[in-house]
Amino acid sequence: MMAFAERVARDASSIAKADVQALRDHGFTDTATAAAAARCFFSKLLDALGAEPDAAYLQLEDALQQQLTVGRAISHQATEQLPDPGPEPGLAQAKP
Repeated sequence: MMAFAERVARDASSIAKADVQALRDHGFTDTATAAAAARCFFSKLLDALGAEPDAAYLQLEDALQQQLTVGRAISHQATEQLPDPGPEPGLAQAKP
């Protein structure tokens, strides 16, 4: 699976039906194969956008941090927080 994921990241157009069948023959489901390909796509998208892992990564053990960030600089800014939109319309509010 790792060799497949590397090929997807390097040249996805080189993947052929035989490559997918080889994964099936090793017991991987199509769902697992799709998840690996999607993860590669998402990583490429983050690279293309210049996204940085957020500051929460600084709390991880060094070895895990390096595996998850793969050479990307970690942002030292706080994680972006979305504003609280308030209560959802139509839901009853709990009384204090």
